[in-house]
Amino acid sequence: MTAEDLVQNFVALPVEERSKALVQLAQSATYSERQATLKAISDKNDIVPALPLELIIHVFSHLHWLDAWTLQLVNRRWQQILSSEQFLRAELSRWQTHDPADSGRSVEPIAPNSLRDRVRHMCAVRTGRPFTMNTLDTIDGGLKGVSDFVGNKIAYVCGKAGDSDVVIVRDLITGDATMLRGEERERIMSVILTTTVVAFLTGKGHLYTTEFTDNLLLRETSRTKLPSSQIRGASGREGTIVLAMGAPMQGEAMITEILIYETTTQRLRSFRVCDACQSQGGSVRSVMNCSVLVNSNRTIDIFNLILERNRAHEVSEMSLSSIRVSATDGQVLKKDRFFPPPVFKKSYSTGHFGMFPPRPTGRKGQFQILVTEQPSRRLSEPIRVKHIAHFDTDRAVFVDPDQDASLRQTAIDDHGVRPLLSSSPLQGERHYVRWKDLAVVRIQDSQDWAQHIALMNDTFLLSVETIMRGTGLTEPREERCRIRVFCFDGNFKMRGAVSTGF
Repeated sequence: MTAEDLVQNFVALPVEERSKALVQLAQSATYSERQATLKAISDKNDIVPALPLELIIHVFSHLHWLDAWTLQLVNRRWQQILSSEQFLRAELSRWQTHDPADSGRSVEPIAPNSLRDRVRHMCAVRTGRPFTMNTLDTIDGGLKGVSDFVGNKIAYVCGKAGDSDVVIVRDLITGDATMLRGEERERIMSVILTTTVVAFLTGKGHLYTTEFTDNLLLRETSRTKLPSSQIRGASGREGTIVLAMGAPMQGEAMITEILIYETTTQRLRSFRVCDACQSQGGSVRSVMNCSVLVNSNRTIDIFNLILERNRAHEVSEMSLSSIRVSATDGQVLKKDRFFPPPVFKKSYSTGHFGMFPPRPTGRKGQFQILVTEQPSRRLSEPIRVKHIAHFDTDRAVFVDPDQDASLRQTAIDDHGVRPLLSSSPLQGERHYVRWKDLAVVRIQDSQDWAQHIALMNDTFLLSVETIMRGTGLTEPREERCRIRVFCFDGNFKMRGAVSTGF
């Protein structure tokens, strides 16, 4: 009997007899015959191999990358499609939504990664598993502030009592560091770091700017006298430095003076921005913090953290205001306001409210702003995150952050970084940083090092931590700081780094 005769006899059987015949055939078939039968059934039921690869990529692009990655386990054909070069390149193009300056490869001439290396890097960031970690030199009692880090460089201020402050610019890969200080014994108030310029402000109202190359070869430092030393916010982009100065409130209006310094022309210009908003009856309004953000389209976003307290000195309302102005003439282009949930039910007069400058989230045009409370202004006191706001620079409005099941969490503890298996609320007593689908939280598993701030870009995660030594009775109390760096790019070899085991 031929195969054709067997098929014809099978088709001629009643429907209820076919299943019995198939079971008997399966029991009498060899292993290889059963595997061939299963493959034929899979090919018959699976329409994916019959579709064009471009259409398959389009269909799977609507899935979260983890789901698409898991689907490689369906069968061998799906694994071939979902691990093909064309599909991986499509996934990487979806990943590259961040500013090139927010990557360690933006300012260093590094050889291009292979496709597989780029995929490994993407998976490491998305799952919160760095390849290496390094601890920068512990700073004894000296860390006074940390600027935003750009690419593979970070700038921070250190100095001891009785000595002048110093700005340290450090390359996170090579470990090379350069020190800058003012011409006089000046206290440094803040640092601005861009891809080409490092600038710092002093308590005497001086602005120092220095251009540098990729390998930290600094050029001549210039000094500019500012109208005032009362700077409330500072930011920069490439060769432009923007400063926000506070002015007394005029009735219900908040006045902010904006200073713009161009390093190419060494020219300083200014204009005033007025934000009029009414307070509730009997309440006292105060502007706690101000931040600025310089955009690539020659506009500036000004953010104010506003508190209103009642007569009992309890916080009755908190809000974040944004004002977009033109960097050319100071014209107000758009305003928006964000009201966090009203959770303040008691007096916080002993605490210090603040907000961290806007940080990129890895998503095109979206920045994160943390509203925090600190019991005192000492770095050793833990910072509590009260609210998290997200701002869309494309539309100049506050937006709701994505809180979906795809958001993964990883934790920084005393031993390093480890993914969290269970989901837990992000907002609360733990400082966290968001980068695309990854949220980084701090787990305080000891009473020693306390996290002061966390910063992240597409290559590095930085954790700035403090510890207090000494009891203050038999030995003086001394504050020490350290900066831990975690690298998610396997091709970067940080000097002195150790493997994390991932």
